[in-house]
Amino acid sequence: MASACQTTTSPDKAPRKRALALAAAAVPVLALAELPLLVVAAPAELPAWATLVLAGSALSIAGLWYAINRASHRIAQLEQAVEAVIEGQEEIDIPRIGLPPLRPLAERIARLPGMIAEARLRQRRRHEINPETELPRRAFFKNCVEQLITAPSAQGCLIHIDIANLKVLCERYGQTIAGPVLSRVAMRIAAATPIMTLGNNIANLRSEQAARLPVLAHTAHTQFVLHVPDYSSIEDIERQTTQIISAFTEPVRVGDRQIPVEIALGVARYPDDGESFEDIANKAALAAMRAASPAFPDCLIIYDSGLMQDIKNRDGLEQDLHQAIADRSLQIVYQPKVHSSDWSNAGVEALVRWRHPTRGEVSPGDFIPIAEASGLIVDLGMFVMAEAARQCAEWSRQGRLIGVSINVAAGQVARPDFADKVLEIIELNDCPPTLVTIEITETMAHSNNNRFVEQLHRLRAAGLKLAIDDFGIGYSNLAHLAELDFDALKMDRSLISKLETSSRTVEVCRAIVNLGKALGCKVVAEGVETAGQAAAASKLGCDEIQGYYVSAELNAADYIDWQDRVEATSLIRTVRDIFGEGIVPKFAHDELDPDRQSVENMLRIFSKVAGD
Repeated sequence: MASACQTTTSPDKAPRKRALALAAAAVPVLALAELPLLVVAAPAELPAWATLVLAGSALSIAGLWYAINRASHRIAQLEQAVEAVIEGQEEIDIPRIGLPPLRPLAERIARLPGMIAEARLRQRRRHEINPETELPRRAFFKNCVEQLITAPSAQGCLIHIDIANLKVLCERYGQTIAGPVLSRVAMRIAAATPIMTLGNNIANLRSEQAARLPVLAHTAHTQFVLHVPDYSSIEDIERQTTQIISAFTEPVRVGDRQIPVEIALGVARYPDDGESFEDIANKAALAAMRAASPAFPDCLIIYDSGLMQDIKNRDGLEQDLHQAIADRSLQIVYQPKVHSSDWSNAGVEALVRWRHPTRGEVSPGDFIPIAEASGLIVDLGMFVMAEAARQCAEWSRQGRLIGVSINVAAGQVARPDFADKVLEIIELNDCPPTLVTIEITETMAHSNNNRFVEQLHRLRAAGLKLAIDDFGIGYSNLAHLAELDFDALKMDRSLISKLETSSRTVEVCRAIVNLGKALGCKVVAEGVETAGQAAAASKLGCDEIQGYYVSAELNAADYIDWQDRVEATSLIRTVRDIFGEGIVPKFAHDELDPDRQSVENMLRIFSKVAGD
């Protein structure tokens, strides 16, 4: 008896199943065999329908074989097309593919040459054109211009334009400001020349007109070069450069900020100054580097043979300055300040001077820019800081509480350890921090660099005072100014010098004084050289006066003598105010002479007379 799990096969279905099994087993055999062999090999007892199944299977396999063979041929053709693309052929022969699975692949391969050509064009453009400014890069510019420079009878010039203060701007506003500033500078330069637009600039470079039209390039991070062909005279060059300089008298706008951009221009001519692109470009760059010095307020130098000697002298001066800082052979002098109300002593500003062993007195206008350009300004600034703190501490131990102001440069404040170094010097010299004022420029004061602001706050918290030097010539952010909590504003000497001649300048100075009062700051008139300027500054409400009308710079010993005379003179004025002019005849001439009497002696004399 069969179990429930067993199955039985009916007799009429058995032959069909055997045929199907045989057909299935024959599939791999038929893939390699010919159809006639299959038919001969079929069992004779199979019914007709089974023979048809076998024949159909054989035909299907043959069709599959044909399709695979055809597809393989097409794939081989596509492989050849891809190899042609790899070899750089711009036109390839793609067979017409009827097979649906291969058709999209064939279409994509057909588009490959165009896609690769577009990618190469984009890569070439990135290599040739700076994306920030849409101007040619140096190598592309050189290739296009050099053939013009070296052509027979060629005449023209290269104008090197450098953004002299981009580093300072990045320190103040952050590195992200560089791209927008460079873009706007490029547009302004183009607009100040016959180029007019950046689109025209590229068109000029790629056309035959480049031989007679200016072309501008962005050759390095802060540097642009303008090729001017066929200039007719030096006057033409000066006219063109003046237009470029004038384009930057107003700040550039980036977002909601007004960014002051300072440029320096150097010009080299061909064939006068050289006959190759590199030679001309290098000389124009040297001239621009020299033009960036404060000694050249016009910001422009046209190269001549004497410039190389000046550069050699500058290099020698830089080496000597480095040695002078190391040897501590520089001198610190002190320029007094007085209170405008009674002309009494209001402290000093520490200044550095250099007596060179062979050159004699070297002007600060010559060696300070060298120190800033070479990075020596950091060591120089720390030397001045240390010497001034030492002298201030010595005066303090003598009972003379004399405030000392010390200028610092942007290169010093930019260092992350600036506040640490200053406080270390103050502590090392046992200098009272409340007697020290750190002076920074108005431009530096408006830095949005968080590290810079933190350093100032640290110095303020330690007891040091802060002052803004050269106030009135920069671009002031009043909200930011209020946040920094300064103790003094020093009006720039360029404003003070016009107090006697310009009513508009008087009103500007009045506004600065009112601003200082509103912020709780002292206002110092700096660079006062005449009695009229001193009187005008005092009338406007300036708290302190500084300049050659008060006193020239003095060494420490001479300053003490000067201070004693000032205090004696101030004392005489005070006694006159109290007792009237009638008291003056009661004194012998020598007793009233501040140059011959100490303050202590004069006090004793005044006390005796007052008692009488």
